[in-house]
Amino acid sequence: MLHARWFLLLLLVPIVFLVRVTWRAYQGEQEAYAKHVAVVEELASLEAREKKIGAYVAEFDDPRGREAELRLRYDVAKEGERVVVLIDDTKKEGTNTPSLVEQKEKTSWWQFWR
Repeated sequence: MLHARWFLLLLLVPIVFLVRVTWRAYQGEQEAYAKHVAVVEELASLEAREKKIGAYVAEFDDPRGREAELRLRYDVAKEGERVVVLIDDTKKEGTNTPSLVEQKEKTSWWQFWR
């Protein structure tokens, strides 16, 4: 019986060692899988971005695309064209500048003859 206990104790040491090694390998595999998933997601994101940028660059191969981008960025017009600027005429809170109609109402009738 004494020999059986020593034998079991002697077998327990390599078993504990093998369990620890197996557990570390499992944890390493889990980390590698998590990194793999993150890299695959990043790759998909970068491929989508590449398609988007490719389509954007393809617009510049055409002279009309270059002209449209120039007009959009720099508010330019060709010779002979007129530029129309739209101004928001709604009165915003916090501004104390009276409108032209309000100023006209405040002036008296005799100031017309000045």
